[in-house]
Order: sequence, then C-alpha cells, then structure tokens
Amino acid sequence: SGASATGALVLAPLVREHGSAAMPLAVACAGLVQLLVGYLRGGRLVRMLPHPVVLGFVNGLAVKVILAQVDHFQHPHGVWLQGAALGWHTGLAALSFAIIEGM
Repeated sequence: SGASATGALVLAPLVREHGSAAMPLAVACAGLVQLLVGYLRGGRLVRMLPHPVVLGFVNGLAVKVILAQVDHFQHPHGVWLQGAALGWHTGLAALSFAIIEGM
C-alpha cells in the first residue's frame, strides 16, 4: 500500500543513521500522530487537495519505490546481474507484483 511504501522510504534512512533501535520509537510516534489526526477528524483536510496533486504525490512515491529496488538487480560492486540470477530476481519481482495485485 502507499502508506507502507511511504513508511519504508522514511524508516530506511532513519535506521541507517540511528540504528534499528530508533525504529520502534519512530513507528510509535507516527501511530500516535495518526490517532490524534483521526480523533481530530483531520482526514477532512485531504478533500481539499486537488486530485492531480494526489496523483502526482502517489506517482512520485512509485518512482522512489522503483528506484529503491534497482540496487537489488546489481552485484555489490555495481555490475548488473546476468543469466540465472537476473532471471530469479525478475521472476520474484513479477511474482510479488502478481500477489500484490491479486493475481
């Protein structure tokens, strides 16, 4: 989902910089903020956003997620995978996409 992808894009740099001990605190704080916004009916504010703005945000998020996956198709020293390794990675990516989309 979009929320999971956004969380992953934010948490990955946080964990790299501060270690995995910072992740539970960050997730708990984000949950508290979401509860507070929900309690205060902040979701009504989303209706004020124009649809093209929302689509642009979601498309930008999709590009960030795709670019984050590119490293998995390369060896640690930057050379692209070839042969069976590339086939396995591509197959797993396609299977993941099919599962997410409900086959």
